[in-house]
Amino acid sequence: MSGREAVLWGRPVPPKDDAPRRSILHCLRMLAPFREAIPECEHASGDMAEGERQFYAFIKGLYGEMYSDPGFFLIPQGEYDEYMQSRPAGLEEEEEEHKADQKESRLRNRFQQAIRFYAAYLYELGARAQSLEKGVLTLTTAAWQEARKAMEWTHLRGENGPRFQRLQALGLDERQEPKLVYVTSREFPKMLYGLWALCKAPQDKYSYMNYLRVDYRAALQGGPQPADIFATLTPDRAQSARILHNAMTGRGAKLVIKPLREITSGAQWKGEYRKEGRCAAGFYADPDAFTLCLYFGSPEKISEASAALHKENPRLGLWFDDKFPQRKCACPHNCRVRLGDGPRRICGMACRAEIPEPSRQDLQTALSILEMAEG
Repeated sequence: MSGREAVLWGRPVPPKDDAPRRSILHCLRMLAPFREAIPECEHASGDMAEGERQFYAFIKGLYGEMYSDPGFFLIPQGEYDEYMQSRPAGLEEEEEEHKADQKESRLRNRFQQAIRFYAAYLYELGARAQSLEKGVLTLTTAAWQEARKAMEWTHLRGENGPRFQRLQALGLDERQEPKLVYVTSREFPKMLYGLWALCKAPQDKYSYMNYLRVDYRAALQGGPQPADIFATLTPDRAQSARILHNAMTGRGAKLVIKPLREITSGAQWKGEYRKEGRCAAGFYADPDAFTLCLYFGSPEKISEASAALHKENPRLGLWFDDKFPQRKCACPHNCRVRLGDGPRRICGMACRAEIPEPSRQDLQTALSILEMAEG
């Protein structure tokens, strides 16, 4: 299948680097490296191993083909980018934070739901299947109808028929009998063993994320490890994440990884370093961004940290204050803090400082501030 090469770092510039293609590429990059993990089940281990390889190849190829030809997969193109370019220039960011643009949200949700549709429908089939034998997935007619109904998403309602046809064109056959529906794959005849392994794995908060990433090992182990995050980042961002991780775990903090909701653009890893019930630091990360967060718990503690830093080192105090941009939004989290240059309105969500794309010096400075705050 063409398009699989798009997953490589330093890829050629796509014919049109639009928002849908960026989201599709995000799905590709967030796939886990293929790692075979055979669950205890009634199926032959050889069939399970080959099925896992084939399902991984199918999903990776699906996104590769989608990246090469979004139109074939009915991914809306042009609408979102044209609207974003047509918006008036010069909007004050500080005024607009947390203020929803309903049209932007609708157009974004529409193309992202179209991207997510195909993998999500396979999950609905696998989760509802009652048996698997010789590569054939069997569902009751009622369960199959429930799987189809589950795909009636808000922004795609009434448009799913052609999308089911696209899956059929990719080799997925659904044969209906009076009481049962039999699902097979023409091009990957054993891939439904791989689907079964993910959908029937022990259920926890990471289960669907493991499915989206086609991560068999995590599905059996119960969740991602720090190395799984590092593997999806560019080398520089991975190095920043490792420096933070080593420093925080060295202080006795434990990393709590939040499950990804969906793997489209904007779905970042979220990690929090907790010690004795308190979150001190964390990060948001994906292949295209890394943001370091410092948590203070309350506006008062932010003000106290700023005052202490300005007293000790005014330049350091200014660096710290800059990590709390003024926000005049009307959201319920907006609050007032006193920083070195006087009172400021900030967004008090989690009372955190955010340091996008931290340099090595930024990392060391942030860790020094954490050490001072803990002392």
